[in-house]
Amino acid sequence: PMNAIADPTRPTKDWYVHDNFQDFVHSELDVFLKGYRRNLQQSQRLHIEVVAEKMTVESIIGPVCSKYSIPYTIGRGYSSLAARYEIVKRFRKSGKDQLCLVVLGDFDPEGINIGETLVQSLREDFGEFNTDAVRAGLNPEHIARFGIYNNIAEAKKKSSRYKSFVQRYGATVYELEALT
Repeated sequence: PMNAIADPTRPTKDWYVHDNFQDFVHSELDVFLKGYRRNLQQSQRLHIEVVAEKMTVESIIGPVCSKYSIPYTIGRGYSSLAARYEIVKRFRKSGKDQLCLVVLGDFDPEGINIGETLVQSLREDFGEFNTDAVRAGLNPEHIARFGIYNNIAEAKKKSSRYKSFVQRYGATVYELEALT
């Protein structure tokens, strides 16, 4: 189906327009006071955010995060400093004592490293030491559990993290999208 295909590298923008003022008033009244969302994280001990490596998973994580009012950031690889600062601002605004980042990335040298460097940056760049990252996928146990073995891709030898990744996991890498 077409909704399974995404190309976030070519964004489009459609404007909210009306043919006349009356049409605008009717549209606004139809949704008046209908956008309330209770903060479902308010009763949680931790402030939770999801950080994903790739735009291609936004259609999967977006609805889940929306359902539970969990903010998410798509890093497109390593998150920019501005994106990391927005995470810190939301955490500080929450009033919580602990930030928990749920990290989703490829099973490759960079994908494994993203969560580690993200926490390090929040500590070093913003002084946030009450931060932990939980790597929710793609992990070695997912590869075994869901039988994702028909992959022929190998880690990029030019990666500065290649050697340690191969020593720890072997040379075969897997895309996050390997999971349905």
